[in-house]
Amino acid sequence: MAINTIYYMVQDLTSGETGQSTGDIDGSVYTLVKITDGESTPTGTRVEEVTLTEAKAAIGSIAFGAVEPSSEWLACETEFCHMLSDEFRKAQATVTTAQADAMMTELHSTSMALSRGLVNVVRARFQLVNTAIIDQPTIDAFTAIIDTYIAKLPRTLA
Repeated sequence: MAINTIYYMVQDLTSGETGQSTGDIDGSVYTLVKITDGESTPTGTRVEEVTLTEAKAAIGSIAFGAVEPSSEWLACETEFCHMLSDEFRKAQATVTTAQADAMMTELHSTSMALSRGLVNVVRARFQLVNTAIIDQPTIDAFTAIIDTYIAKLPRTLA
């Protein structure tokens, strides 16, 4: 019988196995926890299951003490930005050409950051979009996607 291994990124760990932790990131400590069959899921302010690839990327990040981001971390950032860019395109495909053009104009700086794999900048710029052009539920939905990713690969947003 194979042993199943699951990885979690836990913000402010309150119970569970200890793991490798970050220093203070915007008032929180993130811990990468590895559990196997029969062990309890860790608890904390926020708990996100991460893939082995994401776990390796997190360990290779500045948040976990690397001098510069690892190639695994950069690959995860690029993959996430491509996925988010696809989601933006899907959202634009559901509206009129005029609305899509307005969205494209409004999201120009966000798109530039996406094309360069700059997740922090994407999040910051997306918070500044005009709600007359992009409705609040759409902003909230994309913010949730970005925040879940950031919870898996923590970094400062200050």
